[in-house]
Amino acid sequence: MIIATHNGKFHADDVFGVSLLKQLYPDATVVRSRDESVLGSADIVLDVGGRYNPAEGRFDHHQRDAGERSNGILYSAFGLLWQEYGLQFCEGDASVFRRIDSRLVEGIDAVDNGQEI
Repeated sequence: MIIATHNGKFHADDVFGVSLLKQLYPDATVVRSRDESVLGSADIVLDVGGRYNPAEGRFDHHQRDAGERSNGILYSAFGLLWQEYGLQFCEGDASVFRRIDSRLVEGIDAVDNGQEI
């Protein structure tokens, strides 16, 4: 499996997003690029690529259709990945999933999108 994110400066949403995925897929290779051919060969792409489509493994939040929480906080790449993979990470425990979401993921989403909680 290949996980791709942007090159350049690290942001909390790509760092936590890659960390989440590496916990679930420890043998995955991580590449950092904005080159479309590199991104196109990846199984999961986050925070880059201009598309949000979980069925295709695409988790960029930089467009309108990436969504927002019921409280108005926009999703970051980490938040989108958490919605897709968080319950698996929590081994199906919805209570743990919600606590991590509210205490960690939501804050990363807000900061990445320039919002205050």
